Amino acid sequence: LRNWEAIKKGERPPRASVLDGVPRSLPALLRAQRTQAKAARVGFDWPDAAGPLAKIADERQWEKYRYLFNMHIELKMIEQHLYLGAKFDKRVAYFYNAPWKRENLDSLATAETAYKAALAYWPSAKAWAEKAAGIRFMYLTDVQAWEDEAYRIAEGSLDYGRVIERELERLAKVRAAFEAMDEAGY
Repeated sequence: LRNWEAIKKGERPPRASVLDGVPRSLPALLRAQRTQAKAARVGFDWPDAAGPLAKIADERQWEKYRYLFNMHIELKMIEQHLYLGAKFDKRVAYFYNAPWKRENLDSLATAETAYKAALAYWPSAKAWAEKAAGIRFMYLTDVQAWEDEAYRIAEGSLDYGRVIERELERLAKVRAAFEAMDEAGY
């Protein structure tokens, strides 16, 4: 692999950054993995995962950080599954899609699977947010966005359960519309 990279490096024009060449079109988790691998190849690595994100002074801060981190990971998994589901979702069953009824139904089934997978992460994300909220009067400003997510979950303005259930209900209506289509009249 290293020999292959050396050969390819000689064939390519020089890059402005070590991170050039990681396609922006990749899904977020795969893009992060490739970016991390490229950074590690040039010696940019942290001795522990907490290093680059937040300063942890004591055990209590570590506990809150861990709760927020796990909550954030669950939320990112939900977002990625929603993104995948949206790729296969058909928002409306148009009459001109009737000749491809089977393909559309298969696509909707894939979207439904992705949405249900996203929904499976929601209870865990809420549980981690509740644990983080249990540590009162401490805010980790280095990960303020995570603190904000936990707050929004606690107050109910961030409710992926409701969002996903709404998407599944809409998807069921679209599926019913496709199933009602027949060759004689659509």
